[in-house]
Amino acid sequence: DIVVTGVRASIVGALNVRKASTQIVDSIVSEDVGKLPDNNVVEALQRVTGVQVTDRTGGEAAGISIRGLPDALTTLNGRNIFTAAGQSFALQDIPANLVKRIDVYKTRAAEQIETGIAGQIDVFTRRPFDFEGFAISGFARGIYNEQADTYNPNVSALVSDRWTTGIGDVGILVNASYSRTKYRDMAVTAGAQVPFADAAPAAGTGLAPYQRIFPAATDPLTGAYIRGLAAGEWQPGTDRGLADAAGSTMLVNGIPTPYLLSRDAVFSSDLRGKRERPSANIALQWAPNSSSTYTAEVFYSGFRGSTFNSLQFSFVDFWVPPPTAVQLYDGTNIVRARDAFNVFGFQSGDYASNKTDGFV
Repeated sequence: DIVVTGVRASIVGALNVRKASTQIVDSIVSEDVGKLPDNNVVEALQRVTGVQVTDRTGGEAAGISIRGLPDALTTLNGRNIFTAAGQSFALQDIPANLVKRIDVYKTRAAEQIETGIAGQIDVFTRRPFDFEGFAISGFARGIYNEQADTYNPNVSALVSDRWTTGIGDVGILVNASYSRTKYRDMAVTAGAQVPFADAAPAAGTGLAPYQRIFPAATDPLTGAYIRGLAAGEWQPGTDRGLADAAGSTMLVNGIPTPYLLSRDAVFSSDLRGKRERPSANIALQWAPNSSSTYTAEVFYSGFRGSTFNSLQFSFVDFWVPPPTAVQLYDGTNIVRARDAFNVFGFQSGDYASNKTDGFV
């Protein structure tokens, strides 16, 4: 038979796994070394029906759930593996270049390892007897991140060979991978939308032009309202909202008072991060005869990460001097733009780094 390896052979291999299993199982198979288009195992699994990926930060998915359940058992070549952080392996730290096949079991069977109510994810690495003889492969890719303004390298190499000796077939495989990702996430978030007095509040309200109107509050000793709003007129966090139609009023000291709705603050963040993942797999196999095979292998997965987050807070709810150039959305009392003064702001930053090494 003539078989053209590549996408077609990979699909056939995945279908054969499903045919041979008595359980509900899906597989991702890569017949050619380095041909999985994804960066890591988590990204590859998002192609499987019933698998959802979560925790997308820094342009990368890190979490997995099967049919909505997060408790999935992770195994490597059929062996249970875990880390100090939990009973599941960090699948996002396994590069796709080191993977031969991924099986996703959506049901549990008695012969499988216990735990994992959601199912089981079994990751298979390559071994020397997967090849007919000598094999060598290299892979290099660079991805440009526009926000971070940098190229992120992703390289891997595989060398494998097998020999027929007087004690049987012997094979050795070395597979290594390295990836680096620099990313940048920027965000601007508006603060809460709160009421302000209009340009000419009534004298009996005690409000200055464009002064912020605070919610009703009571004196803990006397029970009397210590702010001008009537009882129950507006309380943040309740289902009693404020009307946003033009000319809407609220009672302040018993006086129907027109108000405007505007944001009280602006928050901005600039997160810069870097991830490095060195990984390697070494496998030795010996087949003294056609009915037995012995395998010794070491799998290493590392992670180096650092982040710096710069935060800036600007509070624009002060009313002295009053804001100018106040513009409203048509037909509403919602402020579209205004020039604020005496803006109070502060900046902060935090740096974090972490390092993990996993050996199997």
